[in-house]
Amino acid sequence: MQMTTGQKNTPKVKFPAPAYPDRPVSLTFYAQPTAHRRPVVLADDAEVTTCQAAGTCLIDGVGEELTVLSRLHRGDRYKFSMPFTIGAGKGQFASWAQLTPHILPFHDLIIHDRYLLRRPSWAVRHNLPLLLQALVRGRCGKLNVVLMTLPPEPVEVNLDPVTYTELRHLIREAVEAETEQVPNITVVWGEDGNDVRHDRHIFTNYQWLASHDSFNYFNSNGSIRTRADTLTLNNLADSELRIHADELLHRMQDRIMALVAKNPAAIEGDQVSSFLTFK
Repeated sequence: MQMTTGQKNTPKVKFPAPAYPDRPVSLTFYAQPTAHRRPVVLADDAEVTTCQAAGTCLIDGVGEELTVLSRLHRGDRYKFSMPFTIGAGKGQFASWAQLTPHILPFHDLIIHDRYLLRRPSWAVRHNLPLLLQALVRGRCGKLNVVLMTLPPEPVEVNLDPVTYTELRHLIREAVEAETEQVPNITVVWGEDGNDVRHDRHIFTNYQWLASHDSFNYFNSNGSIRTRADTLTLNNLADSELRIHADELLHRMQDRIMALVAKNPAAIEGDQVSSFLTFK
């Protein structure tokens, strides 16, 4: 009644059959074939508390609607984007760890960054683990991680490039240290800027981070190396922002299929995602 007060028309409720998620609810219910990619689940089930603690989906017990849904809005609004102003001054964004309090549960993480692995190599070795740690903190379920990028320059240009083996190790070590589970890791190698576009994006189930600069924001001493002014966190509870995010994911999917058609080796890893397909 609290949620519908003031509504002009009485909301209509439809219960799908069979019920989602399957009963009894399991810790990995989000991996079910019929799973919704951005579920908000309220269920009367013994495992709800365990699923909630996993930090992979918005889930709680029956009667906790306001508690769960309030995590999706800011103040009294579902429609919002939160810009972080990059800088070293008071109240500015100067560390990947500052993201953590704002990140909602997720089980899928997609990073799209054209130049993440390009010179200097130390930049990705420093930034990627810290970025991943900030995002996955509080999660203890198995995650799907997809990275779409251009390959590093050859050794003739970059004497110490980040190899696929090292990249996979960096991702696994950062994620497993927090979740205590080995993530599914997929790397999509673009051939050029037509495959991996200029803008940088990070997608999770309920949020979308956008940047015009590579996510190698910081030097190894913590100082800022990016020339970008803002990093924007978009809330996908808002239908307009969700439509935009889904359009970008659709474009990524088209480019992945074009890459696979030319060269199946462009996709390496586990090839598991709730948002993208690789075959």
